[in-house]
Amino acid sequence: MEDIETSTAFAGERRLASGTPLEVALAVAAALRADPNQSILAFGDLTGRQVDFDLRGSDADIAARLAPASAEIGRAHV
Repeated sequence: MEDIETSTAFAGERRLASGTPLEVALAVAAALRADPNQSILAFGDLTGRQVDFDLRGSDADIAARLAPASAEIGRAHV
């Protein structure tokens, strides 16, 4: 069984979001838009390591950066 990648973000001692990296990144982006001065930390649930999200641009830009790479990328076309 394959483990599903999930993350959790905290703003201070309050859990801000849990879920897929995309769900958490979008929740973090929305929270920072509401209050850009707050400190938010996000962690990978499987590793416990801190994760960083590139939150530049719109929600669509963030989602595009977090989308899985296409299987076609890097494949030689004959």
